[in-house]
Amino acid sequence: MKKIIFKTLILILFANYGFSQTNWQEITGPPGSSLNRVYFYDELNGYVIANESKLYRTINGAQSWIYLNIDMGSGGKVGNFHLFEDSTTLIATGLNYTQEYGRIFKSTDGGENWEIKLELDLRYFKGVYFLNQTVGWAWSEKYPNSYLYRTDDQGETWTEIYITSKKLMNLFFLDENVGWRCSRAGGHVAKTEDGGYTWVDQLNASGGGMNDVFFLDDQLGFAAGDGRAFLKTMDGGANWESLSSANDPGILPPESATDWAVLDIHFIDENVGWIIGGPC
Repeated sequence: MKKIIFKTLILILFANYGFSQTNWQEITGPPGSSLNRVYFYDELNGYVIANESKLYRTINGAQSWIYLNIDMGSGGKVGNFHLFEDSTTLIATGLNYTQEYGRIFKSTDGGENWEIKLELDLRYFKGVYFLNQTVGWAWSEKYPNSYLYRTDDQGETWTEIYITSKKLMNLFFLDENVGWRCSRAGGHVAKTEDGGYTWVDQLNASGGGMNDVFFLDDQLGFAAGDGRAFLKTMDGGANWESLSSANDPGILPPESATDWAVLDIHFIDENVGWIIGGPC
């Protein structure tokens, strides 16, 4: 699946932690002021979350956009979504602070119709992560905790497996058992070896929170967060080294370190990868 990131974020390609420019063509999103999350699975077909967290689809390379109505209720928002490799099955998470509930939805026809798979009072679903066509996780919030759920049947049923007081931001799994989570709680990273049921803290850095975590194998990984935090581990998360590349004023805009964050990271090997920077 091809992942494309739009607007307001800065996309950086690292090669041996140097800087390389690439060519980009700006395309037009749905009418409105914001684009939050984007997936394209070929040059013509893709989805975005935009305009106060609504889901849209294009079938003509962003020349026009189709609004996909997900029943989040008045004031409800789409928190995140996952598109499976069949390009027709989607899982979406949502939240409604006014009516005080969160929902997980599934569509099997490209987003035309949706079925509620889980609805919980006072639990606001923020994210979803799938390892493969079958196994996935979703997370919700109810102050002061985050709640982690797991599915082993492509989102048909969900089971609550973990509760933490650290605000969950993102997940990364190598297989059905081994994975990491990052949190907005003092630069926090934790590891699981049983599919998310139990976790062991690995990093509690000073300063702002961690926004993303990514591993190439069971030893080599990266974490990124507020204040331009960008870290690397070569021993599975037992120890972390701060990388200075994200502090280079040629990489992220010359704002104060507290105003800018590394929001998203992706690597294809130890030397070549991407980071996205934007306001905290």
